[in-house]
Amino acid sequence: MTNAQNQPENRNVEYNTREGDLEERIKLQRGVHDVLQESTSFKLKVQKSANILLSALITLVVFTDINILKNYYPSINEPKILIFSGLLALAIFLINALFDSFFVESNNSLHIRAIQQYTDLSFDLKTAKIKSEGGSLSEDELNHFYRRYLQISQNSHTTTGKAFDSAQKQYLQRKALRKAREENPFYTKKQAKRRAVEISKKPPAGG
Repeated sequence: MTNAQNQPENRNVEYNTREGDLEERIKLQRGVHDVLQESTSFKLKVQKSANILLSALITLVVFTDINILKNYYPSINEPKILIFSGLLALAIFLINALFDSFFVESNNSLHIRAIQQYTDLSFDLKTAKIKSEGGSLSEDELNHFYRRYLQISQNSHTTTGKAFDSAQKQYLQRKALRKAREENPFYTKKQAKRRAVEISKKPPAGG
């Protein structure tokens, strides 16, 4: 077979590799956002519980302080202290509530949206491959999906450095553990974890 005859075959291999690479990237990013969303959702629950406890604690402290002050200063103006303490408690509560709404809850919503967008992208990519001639995307179609992938990544990029690396590591560990369970559903917890570590150390196919 001549070099000219080899070119279409090599090109198909290249496109298939790029398609596979894009599919893996989408799965990875969606998995990382799954982990991050679980983390922010947990923080949100903890902070809401903390807000309730903090409000109760502040109320208790306010009334305790008033009783102590009245013992030392019988002529103290109780209504003014109540108003001041109440406003202070309200301010602290609102600061925590706003932190929940504009930081943690905002990030949580962003991760949920990113998960949905990556899921939609993965579905559209698979649908396009099924509909395409020969089951392979054209260069224009593949570039279109790469652009969509990059746009989603840029719009949902809130975590960098150690936090992102940690989330990625957790996702890959879960993926390996799931593969281990699929290999042998009768593995004990310890056996599944040990097998997952072995799977994680394996080089990627074709690597």
